[in-house]
Amino acid sequence: GKERPAEVALRRAALGLATGAYEDALAAAGQAIQAAQAAGARRFEALALSNSGAALIRQGKRAEAQARLERAQAIMTAIGERDGLGQVLNNLGVVHNEMDDYEGARQCWAAALAIAQETGDRRSEGRAFNNLGLVCAQLSDYHGARDYYEQALSISRQIGFWLGQCFVLGNLGVTAGQTGDFATAQARFESSRQICVEIGDRDGEVRVLGNLGSLAADQGDFVQARRCYEQALADHRAVCNLHSECQLMGNLCKLSL
Repeated sequence: GKERPAEVALRRAALGLATGAYEDALAAAGQAIQAAQAAGARRFEALALSNSGAALIRQGKRAEAQARLERAQAIMTAIGERDGLGQVLNNLGVVHNEMDDYEGARQCWAAALAIAQETGDRRSEGRAFNNLGLVCAQLSDYHGARDYYEQALSISRQIGFWLGQCFVLGNLGVTAGQTGDFATAQARFESSRQICVEIGDRDGEVRVLGNLGSLAADQGDFVQARRCYEQALADHRAVCNLHSECQLMGNLCKLSL
């Protein structure tokens, strides 16, 4: 049909996002936007704008990402595409959060939550609860953060979303550590790590190792902290995660000061 070229390019953009090939994702999204505009396929145009916005977020180009996402938001709103609007609002929330506009992020994620609950999208509902928890944590409202995370964890367990459980358990661990409840933090991190191992999530496993290292350092156990950081660093190099490698090297340098 007339939407076929846009749909094919949109799938290539999604693949680029999933594999970290963000330049490829942007190029494919641009082709999808052009094809959708030529065909008058507004939904595909909005989805492509959303994908390009997501790729720009990963590249740290927040202003450009925000502009494209707001265009996608306007189209989704105009055509009454509720599911797509929720996805766009989630990405817009990420942009606001990274720009330290926590109220803007909260508004976007609260709206995304309302849409997910309206449409019965449980995975997006859980993601929105988790994101609202992040905002609370950044504003030092750790009890509020924990409440949101617990709701996100409950949903992930109900729908069998194991990857979601890994992320939320990690966030619960961080929040527990921030309130000085180190035993709960340790238990949450270990639960997260166990799930990551079981589902083969190498990135998630080493992310938890980094959290365990920070937890050990917070308690003055610098030997254990170094052990966790070094193991995480070796594993990150194995999966070629350069951003996390830089973070871990920074943590190791702090231990040496």
